[in-house]
Amino acid sequence: TIFPNITINGVNVGGMTAEEASALLSASGVNPYEGKTVTVNLPMDRTVSVTGDELGIVGDPFQAAQAAYDYGREGSLLQNLKTYRACKKEPVVMQWEVDTAIDEAAILAKVTPVAGEINALLLESESATVGEESITIIKGDSAAAVDAQAVCTMIAEAFRTQNYEPLEYELAEVDPESGEEVLKAMYDAVFKEAVNAVYDKNTGGATESQVGVS
Repeated sequence: TIFPNITINGVNVGGMTAEEASALLSASGVNPYEGKTVTVNLPMDRTVSVTGDELGIVGDPFQAAQAAYDYGREGSLLQNLKTYRACKKEPVVMQWEVDTAIDEAAILAKVTPVAGEINALLLESESATVGEESITIIKGDSAAAVDAQAVCTMIAEAFRTQNYEPLEYELAEVDPESGEEVLKAMYDAVFKEAVNAVYDKNTGGATESQVGVS
């Protein structure tokens, strides 16, 4: 059985078999990923939220119970006995770990459009005019942009650590000497893929076209 005084997310599973602990965890409602959402507050009063369901994150109660059962059984017989006695004196707090890889590509796909909208607004606030044949941008001594990858990392880490409090993203100023980074932020903000209009046999009309901007 699991060593005494071991808890998983506040549920005491000490003295139980892995199967008994799994059943208790399932019934306890402490699954740390079920129905959970991570929200990041972004500049320009924007937010982006990602749910564990969208990422396919699941919490397998048996895997959590098995991890508790394995605790203190990694060493020699004497070492394991010492761990057992220590558990009887001092509680061991364990966290229900995520049992699937977090799909950071899915997070990035949701964050990138929002970051692009914000960066476009930031550019507008520093004078950026998108014309039919040209883009005119007037920049100051510094530039700031939302880093979609950084936001993605924040969200993934929040799920890993089971932190579901709203997160605050702080704009990082970009060194004006690093022209490539500044131009990349501008590019992400204004780029639009050209889309041709085509005949739609279902509607009998043409689909909507989009003028490309680069």
